[in-house]
Amino acid sequence: MHFYRRIRTALCAALFEKAPGSNNTKSVLAKWENRFFVLRPDALLYYTDASRSTLKGEFDITRSRLVSPPKNADNEIHIRVDARDPNSRVFKMRSSDAQCVAEWKAKLESVTNA
Repeated sequence: MHFYRRIRTALCAALFEKAPGSNNTKSVLAKWENRFFVLRPDALLYYTDASRSTLKGEFDITRSRLVSPPKNADNEIHIRVDARDPNSRVFKMRSSDAQCVAEWKAKLESVTNA
C-alpha cells in the first residue's frame, strides 16, 4: 500500500470493511473492499481507486473519534462516525502496510475527537 502527502490532504490506498463482520475469518475478509482514502481537515472521503473518479462515500471527520480495534485486528483503524452517539457506525480501515496505518492514525488523531 502507498501513502502520499499533499498540502492539507492525506491520501492512502487501503481496505474498507463494507459491512460488520462475523467470527468467520473467510466471511470477514470477503466483506473488505479496496478503497482509496482522502483525508481533508473536515472530511474523510473514499473512492474506488486512486483516480478519484468515483466517490463511494464520505463523512464529517470532525464529529468522529478513533476507537480501539479488537486485539486480533492487526493494522486496522476503527473510527466511530459520530463521537456523541455510542451506537453510531464504526468505520474500519485496514492496510497490509503497518507504516501506512501508523501515519494514518496520527493524521486522524489530529482531526478527530481522539
